[in-house]
Amino acid sequence: MLLTACMIVKNEEEMLSKTLPVLSSVVDEIILVDTGSSDRTIEIAKECGARVFNFPWINDFSAARNESLKHAKGEWIIWIDADEMIKTEEFEDLKKFLAEAKADAYNIKICECEPPSFIPCNFYFRPKIFRNGRGIHFERPINEHPFDADGKAINGDLVSSVSTYHWGGHLAEKAMEKKWNRNINLLVNMLEGNASDKHGHFLLANNLRQAGRYEEAVAEYEKAIALDTEKQFAAAAAVKLGWCFYNLKRAKEAYRAALRALELDQNEVAAYNILGAIALACKKNKEALEMFKKAETSEFAEERETAKSFKEKIS
Repeated sequence: MLLTACMIVKNEEEMLSKTLPVLSSVVDEIILVDTGSSDRTIEIAKECGARVFNFPWINDFSAARNESLKHAKGEWIIWIDADEMIKTEEFEDLKKFLAEAKADAYNIKICECEPPSFIPCNFYFRPKIFRNGRGIHFERPINEHPFDADGKAINGDLVSSVSTYHWGGHLAEKAMEKKWNRNINLLVNMLEGNASDKHGHFLLANNLRQAGRYEEAVAEYEKAIALDTEKQFAAAAAVKLGWCFYNLKRAKEAYRAALRALELDQNEVAAYNILGAIALACKKNKEALEMFKKAETSEFAEERETAKSFKEKIS
């Protein structure tokens, strides 16, 4: 058996009805750990041939992920969620790749999309595929991540021919609010035990910003940037920090945050949207237009759309 898909779910009947039939047609095994569903999640999973296991939710995503690993029989494991889709043709390419792969783990691109599209608003990379039976496991109660048997975080090579399309970031307003608040509580608890976790501060800041809690988000972004000495995401954090200041009507600080992002990474063109928005507010339309044109070169559709929407305000 080559490939097992491991997932954890709770009340995901709507998403599973869309994603699981595709998944079941391309992997050799599906392990589904249910953490307390009260809808048709389990029924749909069984109809699609998944092996279903129950696991009580204990506010720890890694604990549930590790439970799914216990039951996997495939040589390779891909961990995936109910709201993630991989195209059939890309799965076939992945299986061909894995049949001859040498490493123990691989990254793939995660594309954030509005359901049911496959057009990325933005994207990032995560180690989603690894060999079974090598001691690889998950750590962190939220923002769970694969670690090797020696406790070192996994960071594999990229499989460029495969992308995961994630639809869970574009739920109805109340569902998103519930998700943000859950994440905030879990991240706060996690950081109480590890205040130097830069990724934890960055994720907490993101959730606070999305929930409209900008003042709190500012403090967390500053912590994340200070801790990110390797500059893995400091520039992106500075952009998000700038938008927090912008929403708080603190234009000078927003301006400085945008410049800070460009100093950290000159390719962080999303910062030009902030500079353009400030110029537009000051009625400097020519300068604003120049900034938005630069932002439109972003690889992220979300930033391109932001630039476009601002440009429409220029008479």
